[in-house]
Amino acid sequence: MRRPNLIVHLDLTPEESMRRIKMRNRDCESGISLEYLTGLYEAYNSFITEIAKIIPVIKVDYSTFRTAKEMATAIKKEYESIANIRNVTFDKPLTPVSSPLKCKPISTPTTTMKSKPSASKTLLLDLENNVDNSNKNGDDEVHNLTNALGALVA
Repeated sequence: MRRPNLIVHLDLTPEESMRRIKMRNRDCESGISLEYLTGLYEAYNSFITEIAKIIPVIKVDYSTFRTAKEMATAIKKEYESIANIRNVTFDKPLTPVSSPLKCKPISTPTTTMKSKPSASKTLLLDLENNVDNSNKNGDDEVHNLTNALGALVA
């Protein structure tokens, strides 16, 4: 399995999750407790904190509904502003040291690059791979968001 370029975390408090579960009134969700949701919330926060060290994470406040297009636009804007460049500087410049070894110059071949895929195109490829999975699970909101994000970066 390939490592994702980005994780979009739809953040929602356990209390709001419980309120929505009660509002939906689905039999299959009737046994879910607030304690369970709190544990799940804490586990996700711990996971997100750790995974964000290697994969960019965009946390979306999911307490108020937005259309899939509004959310996709906001997420895309945030994604485009991500910069994972860190600078290392030193106080003193390196003092050259003479070496008795003689080096032969290295010839560098010239290559032409047709076109480099943009970050948004890469995101689109990952989204396309995930559309089918979210739809199979019946998660319509995430499926709609994934489709809207895909349409924005196409």
